[in-house]
Amino acid sequence: MISIRTKLTVLVYGAVLVTALTLSSIGISHLSRITRQHSQDSLQLMCDAEKEHLNITTGNLKQAVDIMKDLILNDLTDIDRFTTDSVYRKQLTRGFERQFFQIASHTNGAVSYYMYYAPELLPEQPEGFVWVKRNRFSSFSALELPRLSDFSREDFDHVGWYYTPVENGKPTWLKPYANKNLGIYMISYAIPIYLQGTLIGVVGMDINFSLIIEEINRLIVYQNGYAYLTDEHNTVIYHKALEANVPLQASTEMLEMGLALDNGWKVYVAAPKKEINRERAHLTQVYVLTVLIISLICMFICSHQTNRLITPLLELTAATKKIASGDLNVHITVQSKDEIGQLAETFQKTVQQLPEYMYRDSLTGVRNTSAYRRAVSRLEEHMANGADAFGICVFDVNNLKQTNDLYGHETGNKLLINATRLICRIFSHSPVFRIGGDEFVVILEKTDFTNRASLLQQFELECQSTTFTASGITFPVSVAYGLATYDCLTDKTYEDIFTRADACMYNRKKEIKARFFTAAVALTGHAGVEKGTI
Repeated sequence: MISIRTKLTVLVYGAVLVTALTLSSIGISHLSRITRQHSQDSLQLMCDAEKEHLNITTGNLKQAVDIMKDLILNDLTDIDRFTTDSVYRKQLTRGFERQFFQIASHTNGAVSYYMYYAPELLPEQPEGFVWVKRNRFSSFSALELPRLSDFSREDFDHVGWYYTPVENGKPTWLKPYANKNLGIYMISYAIPIYLQGTLIGVVGMDINFSLIIEEINRLIVYQNGYAYLTDEHNTVIYHKALEANVPLQASTEMLEMGLALDNGWKVYVAAPKKEINRERAHLTQVYVLTVLIISLICMFICSHQTNRLITPLLELTAATKKIASGDLNVHITVQSKDEIGQLAETFQKTVQQLPEYMYRDSLTGVRNTSAYRRAVSRLEEHMANGADAFGICVFDVNNLKQTNDLYGHETGNKLLINATRLICRIFSHSPVFRIGGDEFVVILEKTDFTNRASLLQQFELECQSTTFTASGITFPVSVAYGLATYDCLTDKTYEDIFTRADACMYNRKKEIKARFFTAAVALTGHAGVEKGTI
């Protein structure tokens, strides 16, 4: 007769072995897929981060030149006087030089800036200005203007900075080139200035391309991976292994991820497939070894538990035999208490409390990014099925960084908490989410959506009078906001609505900064206050 102990042992060991083999087969397959997806996600994150850094560098350059263009068009209104009155023209030029010097001085990496008047308007001699910084530690100094007629229009290294944007007739990014007038390898952003259809000249600024190279080379991609840069036509701008200005060829040995920059260029991140596969093989070995060890541990534990289960049965069997033999002097020592019910009850309470911890922001008490993603998924499902009208309101707490820097993060946290209370108080019937350090989102539906105008008006009024005190200092609670409503005809995704709300918020944030700047100018009595300090 086969004993129960033997039957249970064979059953348990067989189940463990079958489970181990099944898990190994399924796990290796999934591990391969997960590893490949992880590698792609890692490259995507690296590419996103690199894109953000490069966009900041090129965006600062573009913003500086756009401001220069606007200043010129604001001051230069009379073409006839500009072309005939040299005193008036020189006065304007000196004013432009002073303004552009301030702009270039606050543009990271700027090595030169210029304004070159069209030779068709002023044919006698070149007019305008060129200021250059020879190295990172020197200041800008004026450079003698080159005469365009001394060079061929096709001489890009000497005059491409002028003729290229003029021929394009629009703001233009110039690919990296060695400017032979300045002796610097640079990238340029230049804008042709037109007034009443007449070309006035070209304004532009250059930054040292070494800054871009340093930024790209700073990225660590596995052991032998790298990042590189191309133009919008996939022509190489910078690559560690390829020459510039050659068409990019796809590599079969590299896993690559690319994203377009704001200026039209593309940044790529590439990792050797051998390194990715090596990581996958290592993880597979670790996984198989782990399954084997766990299986052995399970067999040992199951064997031990089988003995514990059999022992009471053996005692009962022995007692039964004693009773059958007529011996009634039986003492049963088995005392079993089932705690599974208590465990299930405790577990259920724990599960019920998990959402409170998983979907709440620990600092402010409002819903966090996990809850926000769930809410976005819900809205997108409703949009796909014909959603009712709703709105997205994006909030950004002003001056958080300055508060942290000057008064410490504890005071900054109090600013966030008070801003949260203000938002929650006004939008008491809508879910409030904290999606970033100082950024919040409120989803307006039903009555709050219907009353959105009055709620926002009330929010603005209370924002102007809301303060808090920390360390004996009273701080204002200033919050910029932007609202966008769902349009079923144009909005295909939730991101379309959020992008509009976010842009509206940043415009309002600029207005708040502008008001602070105007107030600071009035308070100090002069216009020398820089907007960046407000």
